[in-house]
Amino acid sequence: MMKQRTASTPIDRGMPPLPDFMPFVQRVKLARSGFSLFLYDMHVTADTGSIPMLFVHGLGDEADTWRHVLPALAAQRRVVAVDLPGFGRSDKPDASYSVPWLAGVLLDLLDTLALDRVVLVGHSLGGILSLLAACWRPELAASVVMLDSPVVGGWRAHGLQVFKATGLVGRVSPGRISRRRRWQWPSLEDARRHLSGKSVFARW
Repeated sequence: MMKQRTASTPIDRGMPPLPDFMPFVQRVKLARSGFSLFLYDMHVTADTGSIPMLFVHGLGDEADTWRHVLPALAAQRRVVAVDLPGFGRSDKPDASYSVPWLAGVLLDLLDTLALDRVVLVGHSLGGILSLLAACWRPELAASVVMLDSPVVGGWRAHGLQVFKATGLVGRVSPGRISRRRRWQWPSLEDARRHLSGKSVFARW
């Protein structure tokens, strides 16, 4: 049986929480940063000894993206899914929103919630933030799960910085392919004919 956690401050109704998750909504004011984050905080009533999990969404997303996995995992352990600052229902402070800044926000959240050891789960940008947070505070991270997160290291990372600085990154990154992608067709049949010739779409 999952325990319901009460929101600490009124919730922004501009983007309502998922109806089934309303009992688990919190709005937490960060101890160091001072602004508030929206999150779902679900956990079992009895202490099972399982390590809590923090779920971090990707760019342009919010905590709702984890809605299909949270209930099952919450039957075994505490699970927290957060809207990053500037996303969803969280505050939108005047800040850099850089990767290091956002990773620092995650650490601030863990300290505010008094979570001293967690499994960090991140999708895309959320995986990068989780990895950086774990590098800075390894004692907090029992493990890091990265889903579709672009990690570039070594000479490739330095090369990418050069391409960014010279404005040539679009010629070597996946963005070069993305810009050539079609997103409109004269008809559904034309779209089907085009996509069916590609192996990744053929089985659909």
